Amino acid sequence: MSLSPGTRLGPYEVVSSLGAGGMGEVYRANDSRLDRSVAVKVLPPALSQDPQFRARFEREAKTISQLNHPNICQIYDVGETSSDARSGAGSRETVSFLIMELLEGETLADRLDRGPLPLAEVLRYGRQIAGALAAAHNAGIVHRDLKPANIMLTKSGAKLLDFGLAKKTAGVLASDPNALTVARGNEQRPLTQEGTILGTFAYMAPEQLEGDEADSRTDIFALGNVLYEMLTGRRAFEGKTKTSLIAAIVDREPAPISAVQPLTPPALEHVVQKCLEKDPDARWQSARDVATELDWIERSPAVAAYGEGAKRSRPMRTLIAALMLLLLIAVAALAWSLSRETPQGRKLHAAIPPPSAAGFDFDGDGAGSLTLSPDGRFLTFSVPDSGGVSRLWLRELGSASARQLDGTERAMYPFWSPDSKMIGYFADGKLRTISISGGPSIEICTVQEPRGGSWSSDGTIIMAPHWREGIWKVSAQGGTPARVTQLREANKETTHRWPQFLPDGKHFIYLAGTHLSGPASADNGLYVSPLEGGEPKLIVRARSNAIYVDGYLLYLRDRYLVKHRFDADRLELEGEPVAIAEGVRNEIGYFRGVFAATKDLLVYHQGGSVTSSIVQWYDRTGAKVKTTGEPTELYAVILSRHEKLLAIGASDPSDIWIHDLQRDVKSRVTSHPLNDEPFAWGADNSTIYYNSDRDVYWDVYRRRAGGAEETLVSDSGQDFGTDVSLDEKFLLFNRGIAGAVSNDIHVFEIGSGGASRPYIATEFHEFEARFSPDQRWVAYTSNESGDMEVYISSFPDPSLKYQVSADGGLGPRWSADGRELFYFRPDRTLMSVPLTLQPSISIGKASALFQTNVKMLPEPLYDVTDDGRQFVVNDFLRSADLQPLTLVLPWSDDPRR
Repeated sequence: MSLSPGTRLGPYEVVSSLGAGGMGEVYRANDSRLDRSVAVKVLPPALSQDPQFRARFEREAKTISQLNHPNICQIYDVGETSSDARSGAGSRETVSFLIMELLEGETLADRLDRGPLPLAEVLRYGRQIAGALAAAHNAGIVHRDLKPANIMLTKSGAKLLDFGLAKKTAGVLASDPNALTVARGNEQRPLTQEGTILGTFAYMAPEQLEGDEADSRTDIFALGNVLYEMLTGRRAFEGKTKTSLIAAIVDREPAPISAVQPLTPPALEHVVQKCLEKDPDARWQSARDVATELDWIERSPAVAAYGEGAKRSRPMRTLIAALMLLLLIAVAALAWSLSRETPQGRKLHAAIPPPSAAGFDFDGDGAGSLTLSPDGRFLTFSVPDSGGVSRLWLRELGSASARQLDGTERAMYPFWSPDSKMIGYFADGKLRTISISGGPSIEICTVQEPRGGSWSSDGTIIMAPHWREGIWKVSAQGGTPARVTQLREANKETTHRWPQFLPDGKHFIYLAGTHLSGPASADNGLYVSPLEGGEPKLIVRARSNAIYVDGYLLYLRDRYLVKHRFDADRLELEGEPVAIAEGVRNEIGYFRGVFAATKDLLVYHQGGSVTSSIVQWYDRTGAKVKTTGEPTELYAVILSRHEKLLAIGASDPSDIWIHDLQRDVKSRVTSHPLNDEPFAWGADNSTIYYNSDRDVYWDVYRRRAGGAEETLVSDSGQDFGTDVSLDEKFLLFNRGIAGAVSNDIHVFEIGSGGASRPYIATEFHEFEARFSPDQRWVAYTSNESGDMEVYISSFPDPSLKYQVSADGGLGPRWSADGRELFYFRPDRTLMSVPLTLQPSISIGKASALFQTNVKMLPEPLYDVTDDGRQFVVNDFLRSADLQPLTLVLPWSDDPRR
């Protein structure tokens, strides 16, 4: 099969051999027409003599030649020759050949012989490979044999080789010994000996090994294998025999990348893990998504900090690298002692990844749960568990790991006791305290929807017990809270929040904000107030929480975290603010940035002003069908009855918008300064039912097209509509205090002029009620079992009741024919349950459809098409939660320290 130098294949003259692979031999050649060097691949005779293969080979070669992607090896020509043109041929036979771009460099397989790649190269090459795959997939081409031997590393970047040339079913590839051979340089290396890993099998997806048809997601699995090997220097799946290797791929998970390479950014490990999901539906659904994620990680400032040490002198590089490693595992106590040896003006930036693949939880009511203890020893943050329930985690900065603080389920806005031994927090409608050494939490008092607290040395706690209230105080031992500040209507104040004691324990700072105008309003400000009452004093206009640290106020201004010198005796600012960090995460809907500081150490979460969600459409397999609109703050997504319109609650504060899905045009329905959120359409598709908190508490409204707004349900409590019957005679709504222990489901008969009545009212928490299409049943969520589960009850008399979910359930939705009920598990997996409602009820077994990032408040925000085949989801953009925490040491250059 070998070609001698000087052999001609049409206008191409062979110069030398480059190597051999499973699909033939490769030579350097000269193109006499264009006077350029090219690579020639000659196919084995067995494949060249197959007419079907030759025809398909020529078609694919023509298709690939049109891709013109910078990271795909270009194909210039395809042709055939007879054996008498070949050196040493014994008989005439037709041989097919390919003319390709000649690449100078080495294969990724050769590079991996020397060990793992640096993080920057993994991100760069990985992004390029994913981009090349995306271009091929868009052209309808699947690689099917992606592996390091088919990736060339050149000066200009990574190049993919052999696109589509080994296009056989998994069974043919497995039985072809040539398919288990890779070429490295001029040496052919069989990988089928006992005791070694099989080359092609090591990168195959489970569906390939099971004989199923490969698609683009098969390439994504192989891409995950390649990224894993680039990061760790070892293959994700290993086995001494073909059988053991297949078993590993199909049944076992690879070792965590962080266990092999502790400095790997958690966001990158998440990308690779999702590539390597066994179920194709659970993987990234496009290579473009992978490329986008890698690009985002590559541009992340926190990731860039991993490589900064390479620019420093060797002694300083060694010191900084050691300090970064210690900080990455949170050994900050040692870092502080070493930092004294750092030259003046030098700042150390490092990253702390989340302790699990779920990432941090800084969104919504979990926002701002990042704190540092007064003595500087402990860091707290929130992390959701596999069921979606967030808890506080505690990291001692002299320890190598974080630990979950038991008993802090659904904890919000923690704050420390002055002695750093206890934490105050809010959960399930209560202010609680808990010792960091363990033990039960202690209930202090009842709250509603709190917004932060602070603890003084004399045992007083100040807090914002509700987001539409002033600041109150209560003893840390318990008792009746007393008001300290009052909202001032003349100042347009609608909220006081994020209080913090000053060192004297007699004054505190807090944010006075307004929901009556946007985030840039000059009506928002930081104030200082005496604990015993009196006129508060404006310190500075801002829409951010603030913390006092050793003579400074730290708060957000635009995109920056600033420090502003503050005289705590005269209660006045001095000079101008100075930026100390850019892009700090800012939960604008909660008036709060995610940062904490002590005298020496600053910790913050990257993310800027976070845009939290987008309207994403899925099919039943979990494949993304389309998006509607742009990313924004979303609080509701409701399909009209004829499915031509989509009502959304969007922005801060939220207003109702109608998106015409056929014309792709969006129009505003409400523009009230406070929140309006739709929950149902009328039967004529021109009436919107919605909730609003414009009168301090939530009430239920209706607006007809071209008509005036009508108030349907209004009470001194929280009334939050959830559904309207098809005939628009009955309205279901929650009554209670959001965030409190109990909500009940009530029914209002529309147009009756009468009072509402309880439908399900117990000591438990019932909400999210939805009518069945025949109006004889209501699906709802309740915690009566101890966990949130989905139930159905007869209507109008709830005497019949059945539990539908078993492993947690939220947000029930009916199919239009009433034969299927959908809900989300707390881990954001969409479930389907078959139902028979007539003549008697029968409930089938729940099955999982797919997992997504649906936004939970705490109920999931989504809707279902009538045929149950598509789902419109308020998809939470969780990529920011995977971002590591950024640590800065020291954060201040103040020479007076």
